[in-house]
Amino acid sequence: PDSENDLAVDQSGCIDLSILEEPMILYIKYYSGSFEIDRRAKKKLEDLSRILLRAPGVRVEINGYTDNIGATEANRLLSEKRARRVRDYLIRLGINSDSVTPIGRGETNFLASNNTQAGRQKNRRVELIFFK
Repeated sequence: PDSENDLAVDQSGCIDLSILEEPMILYIKYYSGSFEIDRRAKKKLEDLSRILLRAPGVRVEINGYTDNIGATEANRLLSEKRARRVRDYLIRLGINSDSVTPIGRGETNFLASNNTQAGRQKNRRVELIFFK
């Protein structure tokens, strides 16, 4: 009964947590070397936080990724900054810091070819994995 009007609910009227069953991929329009979150991704994180605030037992692993341009260690550090920036934004939105873990994955798990600008952009991402 205390659910917000615009939050999805299941057949019992409880907040629908099915969105947390699959990883959430944020294709943030990172410029090369950047770790700032764009407006579109902030909106997705704000929507997600409204659900997470009502599901306090859910933990989130935040995995940051880069393309393969640059030194491997520099990319790992950059990917960690990307994951931490998302964590910090979720914390500002009220999510408990103990429930979010940022991890820099660097230039691993490519989703597209790094031979094109579009492919490199797709590989610069953050993935959120939820644990109930």
